[in-house]
Amino acid sequence: MSEIDVGLGDVEEDDRRQEDVEQQRQRLPRRARRPGWPAALGGDADRDRDDDGGGCEQDPDPRDPFRSGVGRRNEAAFPALSPNVRHPRRTEWGSASCREAIVRSVLIAFEGVDGCGKTTQVALLVERLRKEGYAALGVSFPRYGDAIFGGLIKRFLRGELGEVGSVDPQLVSLLFAGDRGAEAPRLRQALCEDQVVVCDRYFYSNLAYQGAKLATEEEVAEFAKWLRKLEFGHFAVPAPDCSVYLDVHQDERQERLVERIKTNTVSNGAVPDDIHEKDMSLQAKVEQAFRSHAEIEDDLIRIDSHQLGARLSPEEVHERVLRVLTARGLISIPSAAPAGV
Repeated sequence: MSEIDVGLGDVEEDDRRQEDVEQQRQRLPRRARRPGWPAALGGDADRDRDDDGGGCEQDPDPRDPFRSGVGRRNEAAFPALSPNVRHPRRTEWGSASCREAIVRSVLIAFEGVDGCGKTTQVALLVERLRKEGYAALGVSFPRYGDAIFGGLIKRFLRGELGEVGSVDPQLVSLLFAGDRGAEAPRLRQALCEDQVVVCDRYFYSNLAYQGAKLATEEEVAEFAKWLRKLEFGHFAVPAPDCSVYLDVHQDERQERLVERIKTNTVSNGAVPDDIHEKDMSLQAKVEQAFRSHAEIEDDLIRIDSHQLGARLSPEEVHERVLRVLTARGLISIPSAAPAGV
């Protein structure tokens, strides 16, 4: 046999091996192929792009939360990837082996209108997770310190790009989505390291704030479809396991905003008294948008900050958050609060 024949045989063997790998990959449940992840980790970073590199080849599957960002995860896919069981049986909750049975790679997002207490709840959850032995990472969006997206977002919120209703919502949403897209590699790395990532604002904030500026329900529906494709498809942002909407009564929210303006205390380099915060009619629309999405989207959980007319403390709201996340099998932390809180 000549050297040329041997070389061709090696090439054919390599081709066959590549075909076998590809066939095995295609047999993975679609849930297992996170968009934007490296192929070696079961990802499809190069498979959902058009020939020109932009957008998704097809519309996201609304049943697949890693494609659309909504809905309950397909847990049946996990045994093919890991011997761990993601959600322990209901009878196992609170047992000594419960935490070890849970895959710790989780992404949780806190959503809500300005002044609802997201930053406080993110800090409380990250601190509690670390005390319980979890590796936890807190991330705040938008990243105001970012030189590209953060700078443009600050200019918009200061009103330098136009009044709140004069700038096209799609253009504004591109800024916030692009900011998350730039941070996506860090988020994916943390998830690969089995960390619990806790985010202050995520996809639903973009949808609620910019969707509230649209005139009809049809426009909102089309915008939501486009935005899911943009964030979870084009920018390959990891979809959250659970988004928590903090529903705070209007008087409480306004008290916090007024206090923030008086004391000039803002977190993470945010713009004080920005054009979103100052527009009370917009805030009311955003609040209604969050409530509407929470009613129909399975992965957006509404938590009320009041009980029987009484305002709950941040610690009591935190206990409610823990119970929601534990009930979904995402974490295993016993709540110290009574069941009614």
